[in-house]
Amino acid sequence: MKKLFVFLGLILFVSISTYLYFLKKPDEKLVVSMDKDGMDVVVVDKAKEKKMGSWIEKPDTKSTTLKDVSGGEGSATAYILRMDGTLSHLVKAKLPKLEEGLAYEGWLVKKEPTLEFFSTGAMEYKDGVYVLEYIDKESDQIGFDEVVITLETIVDETPEEHILEGIIK
Repeated sequence: MKKLFVFLGLILFVSISTYLYFLKKPDEKLVVSMDKDGMDVVVVDKAKEKKMGSWIEKPDTKSTTLKDVSGGEGSATAYILRMDGTLSHLVKAKLPKLEEGLAYEGWLVKKEPTLEFFSTGAMEYKDGVYVLEYIDKESDQIGFDEVVITLETIVDETPEEHILEGIIK
């Protein structure tokens, strides 16, 4: 009986210690970061930041600032890396909060020799900024160097109103 109480006490001690360890260190799960253009301070999951940061910081990663072409005051930073047949693309945008039923959608565009484009998905609103992360492990999509963010009533394969644009060189 005494061994059972010791065993249960040990389990309780380990459980409480583990809980307090993770409770005591919230800094380990969150990191405050600012993109290199000094846009917004964003609180993100440290594991995700490390994952995204691992390719963003590579020497072959290219970036550009997207300009508002709609007459508004939006702005964004777009990153792209083509490596080993994989396309990694990230956009962090400061844009007005959307009404229900609308979305910001990302696009990569190639203008030569003929116009081609594809959707990189809808942006997500996180901690005051819109974020889009797109990874295609089967194609590096050579030549798709123009980044466009549109305002959409329906997220589909047809771009609607252009909001932000920029070319990654």
